[in-house]
Amino acid sequence: LAPSFAAAYKNRGSAWIELKEHRKAIDDYSKAIELDPSHANPYNHRGYAWNGLKEYDKAITDYTKAIELNSSYIAAYRNRAIAYDSLGQPDLAEADRKKADEQEILPPARRKMEFTTTAAIGIDGDRRTLTILTDKKGQSVLYRSE
Repeated sequence: LAPSFAAAYKNRGSAWIELKEHRKAIDDYSKAIELDPSHANPYNHRGYAWNGLKEYDKAITDYTKAIELNSSYIAAYRNRAIAYDSLGQPDLAEADRKKADEQEILPPARRKMEFTTTAAIGIDGDRRTLTILTDKKGQSVLYRSE
């Protein structure tokens, strides 16, 4: 990886998530945040990794930061709702679900965003292909392993 390329660390973190390697994902997302703390996506993804380790307070902290950086980040609201539910805080979870639902009602032009695809192949000998869809602002919105 290029040592100063934040997106590379974020993308590799997403690959680690696919492989259920949450701690390695957290390390890469943390490096991406260190390199570019103004981007919401690595905070949301690191929150997802914390959630996978059942470290819900840390997940909520990251989701909250992602929302502070991008108040219309639907996935961060939905993910934070899941963490709140896991902590037995249904009122906060419902508020986040409502906020996400409000954000999801977009005009037709916004629903037809163009996406680019990036692929990362193989991590530590694992020959999977990871596809990451990114909107025009560089926010990753979906990834899947093949």
